[in-house]
Amino acid sequence: MKDLKKISPQKTSKVPKWAIIAVIACLVLAAMLGSRTAVLSVDSGVAQVVSQTDSTLTLTLDNTASSSKYRGNDYTIEDGNLNLTVYISLFGGAKWPVTVEITDDAISSVQHIYLTDGTNVKLIG
Repeated sequence: MKDLKKISPQKTSKVPKWAIIAVIACLVLAAMLGSRTAVLSVDSGVAQVVSQTDSTLTLTLDNTASSSKYRGNDYTIEDGNLNLTVYISLFGGAKWPVTVEITDDAISSVQHIYLTDGTNVKLIG
């Protein structure tokens, strides 16, 4: 009978717990930073009306002061004024300039368009 060699199980390298924790912490931090948004300052925001119909307003937006990206917008229409708030983020989003189309039945009543950052207001059209 042949001598059977003992087969020892292969040693596997174990990943240290601190490395797993560090990777998870980095992923959580990246997700938090990526989802964080701020409001575009009226001082650095540039907006231009491209076209306006009875229910659609098309604008070109740009940011002159930072490397942030366009994240989205919100608006209100009151007394013939459209107040536009633009949201920015360091990670995720569109590069500047962006074209934004707002569709709302109340667009036909809009006489003035303002860019607002919550504190300041700038007339853009």
